[in-house]
Amino acid sequence: MPRCVVLPRHIGTNAAGMSPQGRPKGEYSSPQGEGTLMSPQGRPKGEYRNAQHAGCLISPTGGGKPPATLNSTMPHNPELRRIEELGLNSSAPPGQLLYDGWLLRLLPGQAKRARSVNAVYPSQLPLERKIAYCEQLYRQHDLPVVFRITPFSEPATLDGQLEQLGYPRFDTTAVETTSIDPAQLRDWPAERLALPEWVETVGALRGSGQLARAGHLARLQSTLLPQCPLVVRRAGEVVATGLVIVEDGWAGLFDIVTATHARQQGFGRQIVESLLRTAWELGARQSYLQVGADNTPARQLYARYGFRERYLYWYRGHSD
Repeated sequence: MPRCVVLPRHIGTNAAGMSPQGRPKGEYSSPQGEGTLMSPQGRPKGEYRNAQHAGCLISPTGGGKPPATLNSTMPHNPELRRIEELGLNSSAPPGQLLYDGWLLRLLPGQAKRARSVNAVYPSQLPLERKIAYCEQLYRQHDLPVVFRITPFSEPATLDGQLEQLGYPRFDTTAVETTSIDPAQLRDWPAERLALPEWVETVGALRGSGQLARAGHLARLQSTLLPQCPLVVRRAGEVVATGLVIVEDGWAGLFDIVTATHARQQGFGRQIVESLLRTAWELGARQSYLQVGADNTPARQLYARYGFRERYLYWYRGHSD
């Protein structure tokens, strides 16, 4: 099993521009297969989950239309808020802006988490003014404006307002967590690669272009958090990849990719167990990941290690 170096833990603002007390700091802050398209009307296929379920966001209002606001109880759950913050920290691009409580990420590339609007704090300005500002800013950077909607988005009416403005909903994603159980984890012969080589390997497995690969590398090179990029090989060929990023006793699992011709052969299990074992060695005792809500095979694999859905998020914008 590869050994990954633990970097010094940095105290101060996090990737969302927060102080340790969770308050925005200044104007600027510098430090990832998700779902499928919904219906043409921007509504998810099937019924909305009941708001009493731990992993749901919204409750039905009749007529199959989503309500104007998200679940009003989940945003007050401190553990889930912390998990959301960890995910933001792990996906932080090299540069980003804070605008009246919204985190604006502008890194070109494939990962929408690094090039979307995250409405993380309460706002003071009128919502219409803020949306118009974001539209103009993203146009200036030659990026489509994409809003990431979570149970913690501020204001709670943002999702409904964006739907009324014609922003379709797509890429619904489940955030899942588990407690790491080292007794479940075999010591597979996973290999650590240098970050640039690893990013190129992931890009090749995904068929990503050079712009996406460059953005991926820039984002990971800028992180202040301990990370370990791993691969699994078969007869010398890389057949699976994964990345673990550790913060505050939690390990985020990212970029879990299995080569198309090597699926359903146990390599996904090998990379997941290798990531969790590495996370344990780096001091993590809890783990989280983000997976397409409709990715049944992956979710079944993760469930073997106790991962369960905690909440959903999705995007509003035009898929590209």
